[in-house]
Amino acid sequence: MAAGGATVGESQLQRIIRDLHEAVSELAKEYRESGEPITDDSTNLHKFSYKLEYLLQFDQKEKTTFLGTKKDYWDYFNDCIAKIKGANDGIRFVKSITELKTSLGKGRAFIRYSLVHQRLADTLQQCLMNQRVTSDWYYARSPFLKPHLSVDIISHLYELNEVQFDVASRGHDLDASWPTFARRTLGSANSPAHLWKPPSRTSSINSLASSYSQQAPEFPSSPDYGQNLLNDLNESLPACMEDVSAVEDLRLELDQSELKQRELLGKVQQLGEEAAELRRVVVELQGQLDVSLAAQEAQQGLHGELKALRWREETLSRELETLRQEEKSREAQQVSLQQKLTTAEERNIELMAKMDSVLNEKGHQAASYFDSAQKIHDLLDRLKEAEKGKMEAVAEVDEKRKQSERLEDELRVKEAAAKDGESKLGKETSNLQRQLQDLQRSFEEKDKEVEEAKQREKEDKEKMEKKVGVLKKSLEEEVTALTEQLMQKESELISSCKALKDLEAKNQSLTTEKDKLNTSLSELDGSIKEQAMKIEDYKMQLKRNEEEEQDTVKAALSRMQADLKNVHGQIGELEKNLGASRKNEASLQEELQAKVHQLESKEEDFVELQSKIKALEAKEKELEAAKADLETTCAKQTEMIELVTSEKNSIKKTQLERSTVQAKESQEVSRKLTVAEGQLEVTMNEVSKLQAEVLDLRVHLARSDEVKVKAQAQLEVTEAQRDELRTLTEQLQSQLEALNKKHVNELMECKKKEEAITNQRDREVAAHAELSISAAALREELSTLKAENDRLVLENNETRDGLHRANTEMAELGMTICKLNAEKEASTEHWGANAAKTEELMKEVQQLKETMEELQVENGKLKEELIQKNTLPGTVKELQKQLEKTKNQVKTIKDSSREEIEGLKFQMSSESMNSEVLVKVSQNLQTSQKLCENLEQKLNMTEADQKTQLIKMTAEIDDLNRTKTNLEERLIELIKDKDALWQKSDALEFEQKLRAEERWWLVDKEATNCLDCQSQFTWLLRRHHCRLCGRIFCYYCSNNFVMTKQSGKKERCCKDCYTQHSAVEERFTDAELSPSDVQPPPPGAGPQGVGDVTPDEEQVPTVQDSEIHLLKSGEITMDVPLSLDDISQFVDGSKELFIKSSCYSTISVVVGDSGPSISWIFSSEPKSISFSVVYRELMDTPVEQSKVLIPLTRCNSHKEKIQGQLKVRHPGLYTLIFDNSFSRFISKKVSYHLTMEKPVIYDGSDCP
Repeated sequence: MAAGGATVGESQLQRIIRDLHEAVSELAKEYRESGEPITDDSTNLHKFSYKLEYLLQFDQKEKTTFLGTKKDYWDYFNDCIAKIKGANDGIRFVKSITELKTSLGKGRAFIRYSLVHQRLADTLQQCLMNQRVTSDWYYARSPFLKPHLSVDIISHLYELNEVQFDVASRGHDLDASWPTFARRTLGSANSPAHLWKPPSRTSSINSLASSYSQQAPEFPSSPDYGQNLLNDLNESLPACMEDVSAVEDLRLELDQSELKQRELLGKVQQLGEEAAELRRVVVELQGQLDVSLAAQEAQQGLHGELKALRWREETLSRELETLRQEEKSREAQQVSLQQKLTTAEERNIELMAKMDSVLNEKGHQAASYFDSAQKIHDLLDRLKEAEKGKMEAVAEVDEKRKQSERLEDELRVKEAAAKDGESKLGKETSNLQRQLQDLQRSFEEKDKEVEEAKQREKEDKEKMEKKVGVLKKSLEEEVTALTEQLMQKESELISSCKALKDLEAKNQSLTTEKDKLNTSLSELDGSIKEQAMKIEDYKMQLKRNEEEEQDTVKAALSRMQADLKNVHGQIGELEKNLGASRKNEASLQEELQAKVHQLESKEEDFVELQSKIKALEAKEKELEAAKADLETTCAKQTEMIELVTSEKNSIKKTQLERSTVQAKESQEVSRKLTVAEGQLEVTMNEVSKLQAEVLDLRVHLARSDEVKVKAQAQLEVTEAQRDELRTLTEQLQSQLEALNKKHVNELMECKKKEEAITNQRDREVAAHAELSISAAALREELSTLKAENDRLVLENNETRDGLHRANTEMAELGMTICKLNAEKEASTEHWGANAAKTEELMKEVQQLKETMEELQVENGKLKEELIQKNTLPGTVKELQKQLEKTKNQVKTIKDSSREEIEGLKFQMSSESMNSEVLVKVSQNLQTSQKLCENLEQKLNMTEADQKTQLIKMTAEIDDLNRTKTNLEERLIELIKDKDALWQKSDALEFEQKLRAEERWWLVDKEATNCLDCQSQFTWLLRRHHCRLCGRIFCYYCSNNFVMTKQSGKKERCCKDCYTQHSAVEERFTDAELSPSDVQPPPPGAGPQGVGDVTPDEEQVPTVQDSEIHLLKSGEITMDVPLSLDDISQFVDGSKELFIKSSCYSTISVVVGDSGPSISWIFSSEPKSISFSVVYRELMDTPVEQSKVLIPLTRCNSHKEKIQGQLKVRHPGLYTLIFDNSFSRFISKKVSYHLTMEKPVIYDGSDCP
């Protein structure tokens, strides 16, 4: 498992290096394409900084200062470069930033400094050349200690020397995280690029301090009062700094040596513990061998006493309890594993909560940035107060000069003390280095001894395992032999029990016969009763003995499931019980024979009594009859004994057959057990795989929080996981051994009884089912965890994108606020237009009210028509009554006609009269039938008309209700827009006033260079003021003109003010336009000439959210599913598709093969409609993964028919969307016609 963890770490490291390479290439590409420096808004820069920081912290040794604060890669850079002149400019620059408090923030600032000055690859290469420091700061797994990886990283970083970066040196909280957006201000002098200075060629810090004092935006024209003071300090600082750094290096080496010593001692202790554990294992194995040998000796002495049996029964019961406790402990282990899974899920939930909290914090930060943009005006007011503070600062500078002189004296004293300390520390370090070398040698020798001891122990282990395997095989063979003997003895027991039962039945019959004789033989009654009582006692004893024997056998069989040792003991006990039962059988048989002899003696006594009673003539006949009866019973008894013996023989044969059948079944059961063991091994492998996948998931979750997770935490997590895996493997091995023992015991039970075989089968089936259920549950949990992980990754990406968008939007809002402050004229010009628009909106509101009143009147009329139409069922009922009356009349007419015909037959004899009457009656019948049919048709027509009218009325009522609600919502929106416009106009007035008050101008002497291109002003290159921001530029950087309100004409301005002014004008005009002002496209804008469109060649716009949003959240009226066969069966006519207002309808075409082309022709009534085509691979694929082939376009299909064609290149689901969501009041009807053309494949049949 440790090797698996190492491979996972190496693969992760290689993936991070690949991501770093991709980020570098993307940064270079972005710079080449845009031609502008890379800012903090770049997502590629974010990715690069995170990946580089991960590599710098990967496998880094944990170090702390004397105060306990943790060190990071900043301290590594400081140790490597701080003393190198020319390369330590970045170190001194970062140290001068007082905003940075932590080592991590300083390291980030140093990386940003190196990127701006294009020296990142050079500095990292200089650090890696110092192998002593790098090996002191990193472990062996670090990429910086592997030459091929370090060379690869540095070679890719050299590509960044051609890329320019424009990132801010201050203003970001680098201690918390990397910046995610660029800070923007009004002027170009405050841009981030001007806060960085190129690296100096001197070793003093004077240039850095003077540059910062000159470039502070709050003090544009302040002189440098502390110049001489800083020069004096910088001359005395380097010597002290070098002495202090040397002392710190020595102390660090001492700490490192102590840490190494502790680590080596801990390793020695661990090795000693492992050796003790191995010795314990050897002792346990020897104990097992001794126990197995003792079991063999116990097998030889199987015949013991009954007291020993009872004692062994008690021990077996105790062992049973211990086994139950072990089962409980195993169940507890399973519960603990489940708890671990639940804890992993809880960790996922906690990570999600942390992500949400981080997102909320970033949202608050964005809000605070927005507030800070509003507070800029307050800061400008404070500028005047700061100028007053300058004068006070001058007085403080004089005081600080005096303090500096005092400090110089103190520094000289400390230098002398530091030199003495250096000499002492040098001696101490030499002594410590010698001690370290001695310790390392001793530890290397101990490591070698430990490795040799491990190899010896491994060899001993292998020998012991071989011996144990041989002993196991011998024991198993002996157990099989004993089980066969047991089976034979059990068969004999069963046969003897059956014989005893038969004898009991015979004894009962004999007792009944003896009761009959008691009436005749009063003297023999007592003796016969005593014998019967004795026989019953013997029966009870036999039953008790049998029950006791059965109980002992069952108890022995159940207890044999624990271990092989218990099995051997139980076998001995069973054999002893069998011997006792045999003795009991022999004693019982002897008792039966004695009783038979007693009966024979009593019969002889009976004969003697008969001879004595012959004198009694009255009783002679009765005695002779009784004698005859006794003789018959004796004959019967002899026959019964013969039958019993024959039955004994048959039972023995059946038992032999059963034993053979049982042997076969036991073989089958053993095969099944082997299969079950194989399945168990498979499940255990799956469990290990699942555990590995769970570990991978944990690693993926740890990657999502890369900024906060440090190298030492990752090491601790991996060590804890390794320990857990070791414990799990040990537990699984113990479980496997226990299962093997259980299977052996079950095999023994299978060979003993058929009932035990059935029980074992049930148990095995249950265990297999549980294992399959648990495996399925684990797989489901794994799939859910993977899905959750993917969902978390997607959500994380979405949240990052959303954060980035929110940050950019907040920055843009800040820019627009600053720009709106500069724009007076546009707002004043649009005031009049806004007032006119508000008047127009009021007029529209009045018109809408009038239309509402008209609609209410029409609603009343429609309700009246409804009431009239509701009366229609009454008329229908009346018509039905008339129908029934006519039917009754027809029936009466039929009856009367029949009666008349019969009367005429009897009265009229002439055939002519009969024929005329018949013709008239038939005519009357036909007319009545026609009337009935016409009435039924009218009824059906009226019912159909009523239904259609009801449907139309309900649809119209729904449309009216919708129009009413839409009009109300429109009214509310118009009122809100009106309020918003007034608020905006007030805010614009206020901001313009502030802008007019806060405008300030630069004096010509304050600027010697252009603030944009940095070119120096000469008598040829003149100065020009920007009329909006008041700053000074050259002619080329201020060659832009904008209309201003003060002069009413175009004035000169800089590039930044010009872009801001144009952006404000565009946004203001866009904001003023209402949704109703948007005009539909021209008539030719529809997809009339759509060519071959395929999923591979689609020309999808950058944003396809409208079609997907419509399919997800829109309301559908109809969905017509079609196939190619349905399209091929289209007739020349067209079909209709109804679309409600604010809804859409679709036609879904399922295409199984590529090649055919689908054409469509459609028109709409009463107005235009939007049309689109969307493709999905399968019906089950989510809507988000669909591809837009034709985007939503407004078609004037109410004026002319729209034609189009689509060529199918991939099978799937093609959806034609007819959208009416833009129409809130009008429902529409589309008549469409679809055709399908298959490609003609040339097969060469026309060739000669």
